[in-house]
Amino acid sequence: MPTDRSDQTDGMKTARQRRQDGASQPARRKLRGTERRVVLEGVGYIVAATFLVAAFMAITQLSLVTGTALGTPRTVALLTAGYGLGQVAGPPAVRPVLSHGYRPALAISGGVLLAAAVCAAPLMRRAADPAPA
Repeated sequence: MPTDRSDQTDGMKTARQRRQDGASQPARRKLRGTERRVVLEGVGYIVAATFLVAAFMAITQLSLVTGTALGTPRTVALLTAGYGLGQVAGPPAVRPVLSHGYRPALAISGGVLLAAAVCAAPLMRRAADPAPA
């Protein structure tokens, strides 16, 4: 059964007219469920990354100020190197205990932090003591 070409042409005209009508109006449409989720997750990731970076910047700034206040030569360099070493060596060091949960890994990191504080205590006392005149 032959098809009438005029029906197809009318259908294309209608689609073309719909596109033209839509183009003249501002492009405002509601986001569908998946699109909304992607946009909201993207915003969430940006906010989380911003807070994470802000925390690292604050920690670094505090260590630089503390290192400068200690007055010991190369303290800032040592603090920076120690921070970098902890970032690189920490995860592989605690990987074997992660099968038991995060508690042992956090205990190890707490122990390293306590050891660093014990090592830094003499420097802090020396910085707090006034220089003899």
